[in-house]
Amino acid sequence: MLLKNNMEDESLIVDPNEVQFEKHDDIEILVIDSGLIHDLDHNDPGYLNQLLKTIKIEKVTVKSYEFFEKIGEYLENEKYANENTQILKEVIHDEPDYLYEIMFLGIDDENKISVENFNGLGTLLNVKENHIFGKVIFLKSHLPVDDMNSMSFAPVDVKDIYNLLHSRVHTKVIIYEDGEFREEIMNGQMDVYSKKIFSENFYLDDEMPFLLHNLNIHYTTDDYGEEFMPNLIKGKIDLAVFFTMTTETQRGNLTLDELKKIIYLSNKLENFKPTEELLKDEKDDLGRTIIKNKYRILNKVYNEIKNLN
Repeated sequence: MLLKNNMEDESLIVDPNEVQFEKHDDIEILVIDSGLIHDLDHNDPGYLNQLLKTIKIEKVTVKSYEFFEKIGEYLENEKYANENTQILKEVIHDEPDYLYEIMFLGIDDENKISVENFNGLGTLLNVKENHIFGKVIFLKSHLPVDDMNSMSFAPVDVKDIYNLLHSRVHTKVIIYEDGEFREEIMNGQMDVYSKKIFSENFYLDDEMPFLLHNLNIHYTTDDYGEEFMPNLIKGKIDLAVFFTMTTETQRGNLTLDELKKIIYLSNKLENFKPTEELLKDEKDDLGRTIIKNKYRILNKVYNEIKNLN
């Protein structure tokens, strides 16, 4: 059995026999059954609770040495697959220290695709907006930002699915006001939120890449403001909203810790683009490819620059 890993539009075929596990504890996974969710009202405040009650989600544990065999069983490989069918794995969310993925069969036999085996929750979780049929495996991994050599499965619960979906709508943004920064949770359209923050006053907006981060800023300037990030924004900022986008249409979560590191580095670095050396493929002590996500890259560069000063 081969596993196809789709990450940032790149596909990698993985031989399960070559996969090494950092820990040999029991691995917790969630098995999400097929089911329709289109009749649920997503504007209902209780939508997520109702969604997770509607779809059957089973928490199971497997041994590391039988992980891929059990994945095939839970995805009903014998029922839906042929010799060309691949198990697909998609990264659906990441946050400081954690990565979330789903696994599902890439069913290529149209005769085995039907309304009855459409996986509504799996499709909702999948950021690539492709329809998923059959069961879905939900995984949570621990990727500490301060240790690139560590990567292991983490305990997982249905609450993780709730928190993930909730965080897509209720996102963290950073407000700079009266010389201070604060985190806020907001939902809805960003422009509507900003108009409220700026009291209908005209504001400027900028979007820029910073290492692997996407940084968006809505702001106003004033002689009484502060010029705390001149290499990113010219002028004295007196009021600002900082946020991030994970896709062209989906807003992500930006923490105050991330923003403070970005501001610090913006005043130290000459180039905000990650170097080829920083992004080159590397193996950890177990021979696994090190995952270099935006949190790890930001933390690595921040620590390197801090240690030089």
